[in-house]
Amino acid sequence: MYDVIDLGTLQGYNSSEGLCLNSQGQVVGYCSPDANLGYPRRAFLWSNGNMVDLGTLGGQESIGYSVNNQGLVVGVSETIQSQRHAFTWSQAAGIKDLGIADQFSAAFGINNQGSVIGRHGGDQLSAVGFLRSAAGVLQDIAGVAGHDSSGPLALNEKNEVTGWYREPAFPSGFFWSGGNLIDFGPPHDWYPTAVNFSGTVVGNLGGVQGFQWKSGVITWLNPLLGDTNCYARCINDVDFIVGGSFDANGQPILGRATISIGPLSQDLNTLTAPKLAMKMVSANWITNSGAITGRGWVNGGFHAFMVQPRDPLEELDIGMHRAHIAVFGLVPVDGSGIGITADGHIIPIPWTGPHPIMRRLSSAIDRLLRSIHDPKMRQQVEARVFAAIEEAIRKETEKIK
Repeated sequence: MYDVIDLGTLQGYNSSEGLCLNSQGQVVGYCSPDANLGYPRRAFLWSNGNMVDLGTLGGQESIGYSVNNQGLVVGVSETIQSQRHAFTWSQAAGIKDLGIADQFSAAFGINNQGSVIGRHGGDQLSAVGFLRSAAGVLQDIAGVAGHDSSGPLALNEKNEVTGWYREPAFPSGFFWSGGNLIDFGPPHDWYPTAVNFSGTVVGNLGGVQGFQWKSGVITWLNPLLGDTNCYARCINDVDFIVGGSFDANGQPILGRATISIGPLSQDLNTLTAPKLAMKMVSANWITNSGAITGRGWVNGGFHAFMVQPRDPLEELDIGMHRAHIAVFGLVPVDGSGIGITADGHIIPIPWTGPHPIMRRLSSAIDRLLRSIHDPKMRQQVEARVFAAIEEAIRKETEKIK
């Protein structure tokens, strides 16, 4: 179970969203004067119950996108000339222009070595991606030949980068390592959002289908029961994924924050005690110890939140998905599964792979659901299939007793 903290807002602002969280429990993101997170936004750092205004580079707006374990923040801010520039922020120096000599720049990620990724160029539409070393050396990540607009969105501790480059109509995804770029290929409209130490990438396709990419292999993520769409925002180094799930008739802002390992997800709202007035609608970042930040809906507006495992020695409750996970082979019935270490790290317990029956069942269900194009019918069939699986497991369990 998790404890939830409503991070509130800066004075004079009415809404907030947490975008990144470090191992020290520091959260960065932005606040907004209106309930729906609109302009002009203001970057913040939350630490030990205090929310600090990070300021701007002279303009109206700033957003804090990432913070490393040393408390260094990167993001984007308007300048006094109404341009947008990448910034760094530290407790000692405050907010500083990253110093890239272009009219437009933005920084989206910083790792514990101090490497920074982002975009720079004459304007936002034509900007290319960059990786800037801790020593200040700038390297462009421009995508593939003929596609000079790109957007790195995340990096890991090995300076491997994921993001998108612009096709004529839709963005295509990439994974970049040591100067070598791997194109995700069709279908296009990829939006990768995170990469962990092992090079596993997560994100969404077209804003409605979450995915996990590893060495060219795509695993499609599933929405929560009753929803039709999902997305992934972050993956930690032990392969826990956070994001959100929502119905096709609604919008992501009305959805539910999720946590998962593999394609099946759990509603984060069901893992908190006691239950809160806040509805967590999007989980944006997860640390290796299982702490999560994102945005929730409370009292008619969005607020940033942080959740932490309640007890490092407490077993993670996977609730209603216990049977589903066993059947689909994510947690086999041989005793392996999900555990929490003495120092609070949530980890998958090693296993040798799913039983052949689980693989066949998972494949059959996947083919069935993907053959149904009507969202309402797919939802009904999915509910019947899951109910049938649970009933079959219940009956077989009774026979064994």
